[in-house]
Amino acid sequence: MKNEKNDLGKKIRTERLAKGLTQGELAAKAGVVHPQIISNIETGHVLSPRLSTLKSICKALDINFANFLNEFKLINPVKNTIGKKIRAERIAKGLTQQVLADKAGINCQTLLCIENGHEKARLSTLKSICEVLDIDFMNFLNEFRLMSPVEDTNTFGVFIRDLRLRNGYSLYSASKRLKMFDYHLERIEMNEIKPTHSEMQRICFLYQLDLNEVVKKFNIEVVEPKVESPETLGQFLKSTRKRKKLSLANVAELSGVAKSLISLIEKDKITSVQDLLKILIALELEPSKVAKIFPDLEL
Repeated sequence: MKNEKNDLGKKIRTERLAKGLTQGELAAKAGVVHPQIISNIETGHVLSPRLSTLKSICKALDINFANFLNEFKLINPVKNTIGKKIRAERIAKGLTQQVLADKAGINCQTLLCIENGHEKARLSTLKSICEVLDIDFMNFLNEFRLMSPVEDTNTFGVFIRDLRLRNGYSLYSASKRLKMFDYHLERIEMNEIKPTHSEMQRICFLYQLDLNEVVKKFNIEVVEPKVESPETLGQFLKSTRKRKKLSLANVAELSGVAKSLISLIEKDKITSVQDLLKILIALELEPSKVAKIFPDLEL
């Protein structure tokens, strides 16, 4: 059987001699610690040299590293999977798993699991890996169909979905930052529903956009929440919550205010203006408009 690893050494020796270099000169040019390493590779005594060493040698000999790896089958055939794509790109750039993990700010074990297909990577993790490997993140997402199809590609929904993906946010992480449920954000991105004014404000704040420019660009008719006139503020908050089909636990999750405190505020026992403001935002209510309904309220 043909010894491809030994052929690798012969290839390096042939290229070195063609350029008139001694083993010592090649070692110095490639930054290899000792000429004996070059000798061991060329004679086949080292059958699995480090990729970083091979990359340095190829650079010194003006050999295309990616072609060199393919020629000697140092890269396994890449199927259409995320892990194998990352592994192939990593090897082509002469990076070990530890080096890539360190540069991407992730655990080496996590990278190992992703490359082996044992773990589904977060978008933020994939974004970091793509940046290190100099891979266009949006093309990467499209290649592996990580983007949900949207019918109209020139809409506000697609625009904010692309912004979310470019920032490496999953639906869940973005919805937490926007103080809304993930399925609600998904419906906005799919152009199934229109955002309210307060939702637009939060979206523009998260992605550092000018609200007026976005509204003008996409000709958005912002949906204003209906404001009723109940007897008390507490009754107003409770009726709004029920109209939106939210439980106390839902509002607590969105606002960060304890259920017991929300219950007290719905009974008109306001303990903290800050908590009240958080609840208004969670219920998608404009504090200034609520203040007009309840003039005695100081927000």
